[in-house]
Amino acid sequence: MEQSVKGVAVRAGLHWVATTYGVDTVQKVHDRGSPGLKATVIPGLASFGILSTGWYETAVIGELLDVIVEVTTPPSVEEHFARMADAVATDNVNGVYRTLFRLIATRPLLLTHAQRVWGSYFSDGELVVTSAREGEFVFHACDGERHHNSLCMMTSLVLERILKLVGYKGATLERKQCRGQGAPECIFEVDYVT
Repeated sequence: MEQSVKGVAVRAGLHWVATTYGVDTVQKVHDRGSPGLKATVIPGLASFGILSTGWYETAVIGELLDVIVEVTTPPSVEEHFARMADAVATDNVNGVYRTLFRLIATRPLLLTHAQRVWGSYFSDGELVVTSAREGEFVFHACDGERHHNSLCMMTSLVLERILKLVGYKGATLERKQCRGQGAPECIFEVDYVT
């Protein structure tokens, strides 16, 4: 089975694109996409055909992020993804998943339930979180057999914003290594104010 991403995040991201750049931009993304992307993102349907509870192939979602950048031509891809990440995190933390995010609202809870939250967004892969001291976390992410650089960047940015929204004041995330650059796993270090 292909690794998949939960629709609740994809839907919020597409809504941000349509609100920020216009619905015609989603049409342009659709038109430039592969057959798999065209079958997934369908302009004219509510939420562009994305179901919050649906699962969508990682390769297609990675392509979606790349085509969005290609169509919108932002001056900074990371800043563009950071703005989208704000929208996705805010929508998800304050929406149907708000109860899920209570499972990571404290350091002991996050250490215990990180994989459960990860599994709500990704159909496979593993997220292991360590913390040597209060005020820091190290996230070790192995996203299954497939890895997509844009999706990895977006995931790290969404993670940082989610942590801020659930109460980790001043959370800053730094990507230390990435499978896209030949590392065996992606590692994100997070510092926050206690």
